[in-house]
Amino acid sequence: MLEIEPRPAAPFPEVFAHAYRRLAELYGSFNRDGLLAAAIWNGSEVADYLHVPLGEEPEFAVIGRHDRCDLSLGRDPGLSLRHSVIGVRAQGGEMRVRLLDLQSGGGFFTEEGRRCEALAADGPMFVRAGGYHLFLLPTGGLWPMVWAPDPADTW
Repeated sequence: MLEIEPRPAAPFPEVFAHAYRRLAELYGSFNRDGLLAAAIWNGSEVADYLHVPLGEEPEFAVIGRHDRCDLSLGRDPGLSLRHSVIGVRAQGGEMRVRLLDLQSGGGFFTEEGRRCEALAADGPMFVRAGGYHLFLLPTGGLWPMVWAPDPADTW
């Protein structure tokens, strides 16, 4: 499969606005406590997504270029087959999200453009890996999001 080269990274609010309609639709389809992980390719297209439901034990999902990964980022040949892992758990009525690089050599980048190999958050997380923007959005009652008609109001 021939893929186009990724464009330079667009700012997260711009990518959110481009993918807003599809992200809102996906988010609305998951009422259970969990994490919606959406991969936006080249700043506009939701290329893949996954919902990780919360259970009593921590849940994990592998992200990478391999088509058998839980969240497949197969369009960017610069990413590792198994690039990173998401860990999700409920703790004290809050959702804890961790993202760990699997020694890919490339890591991922924060909203501020800082290269990282590990991040943790108690709510939404936004990172970039190669030509993908990853939106990690808690679902259900632990972190209810209101999706306004205008993407800028939701961001």
